[in-house]
Amino acid sequence: MSNTNKKLEYYNCFIQPGQVVYSQDPSLICAVCGNGVVIVLHDRIKKIGGAVHCVYPKLGRGQRASNYHVDSAITSLVQSLKSLKASARSLEAQLFGGGCYRGYEKKRAEKVVLRVRKILKGLKINIVSEDIGGVLGRKVVFNTRSGEVVVHKTRKVRKTDWMPECLL
Repeated sequence: MSNTNKKLEYYNCFIQPGQVVYSQDPSLICAVCGNGVVIVLHDRIKKIGGAVHCVYPKLGRGQRASNYHVDSAITSLVQSLKSLKASARSLEAQLFGGGCYRGYEKKRAEKVVLRVRKILKGLKINIVSEDIGGVLGRKVVFNTRSGEVVVHKTRKVRKTDWMPECLL
């Protein structure tokens, strides 16, 4: 029996609010969120996934669609994953963020979370995990291949104080 080591090549991505990212290649998607919400979707059969970082619950009258808004961002991510042959039936969601340090933007954060849950329910996408609310921000690393997520809660949400060494 031979011992074969196989090295996986991973692509790494740091997403900002208003961005949608997805990949069919093994990838680590990283984000930092305070009162915004990071939604990760993973197709447990195809082993592909993506993420969005939203800060507003829905479009206001006269506003242009953008991925800062839950409605547009989730729709964009689901369509992108379907273009990679993901199946809506095998998609699973995880939600992170919605924190309110010193009460800043607490109502908006709560509205974003409620809107995310409503849209995912309408799309029949199960939420399998969430870490929402409180006063701390989150630093998130999502593995698109396995669907695993590492979440670090912190009062420091600057992107320069958290990037894991393995991603540099």
